[in-house]
This record gives sequence, structure tokens and C-alpha cells, in this order.
Amino acid sequence: MTSYKQISKIIDFLILFILLLILVGFFSYEYKIFGLSKPIMALPDNLYHFFELLPWILLSLLAVDLYIKFIIIKNLRKFIKKHWLDIVLSILIPVLYPLKAISFALKSYKYFKFGKYTYKFYDKFKKLKKSKKS
Repeated sequence: MTSYKQISKIIDFLILFILLLILVGFFSYEYKIFGLSKPIMALPDNLYHFFELLPWILLSLLAVDLYIKFIIIKNLRKFIKKHWLDIVLSILIPVLYPLKAISFALKSYKYFKFGKYTYKFYDKFKKLKKSKKS
């Protein structure tokens, strides 16, 4: 049981790191959604594809994280009650990501994506901080 909790914490740190990388990608490649004329952090253009893969890596880690948390709780009702936000955000990543191809929805999609990842980053940080105290 303890090893699953340790694995879950490691995955939480990895998710936090990937979310941070996604935010760096936003400030480097999607700077126009913030009303900026040039990026805050200039990264090479050849890294753009790496940042496009990060949400899918994040989705995989979130799925593994949810599975491990379910193994720890062992009760579907308690699991859904405790981790409903993680479940919803995990579902939204693959549902909303293809909207990027539609040009008229691109700007609103990026605002939502930025907000979603920022909130997810905050949520994971808060959970890790809370688990350190226990």
C-alpha cells in the first residue's frame, strides 16, 4: 500500500513538472494570447513539436495517476468523490485538444487550455504541499 502512495507522489511531481513545461511553452510559443508582441521566453522553433506532445504525455501520466489512486482507495464512489476534478480534466485534454485545428476556436481554446493547465498546476501543488504536512 505504501509503495502505491509513493508512486502516486512521484507521478504527482512528474505531472507538476510537465505542467510547468506546458506553461513555459505557452509563454514561448503562444505569447499572442497574452497580448504580447514577442515571447517572454524565446525558445528554438524546433522545440515546438516537443511542446505539442506534452499534453499527450500529461494525459498518459494522469491516467496512470488516477489508476493508482483508485487502487489506493478501492471504492469507486469515494474515488469519484475525492478525485472528480482530476477525472474531468483528464477527459477534457483529448476532447479539447483537437479543437486547435479549427482556426476560429483557436484563441478561445488557448485561453481555456492555459487556464486549465494553470489550475491543474495549482491543484497538484496544493495537494503536494498538503501531503508534505501529513
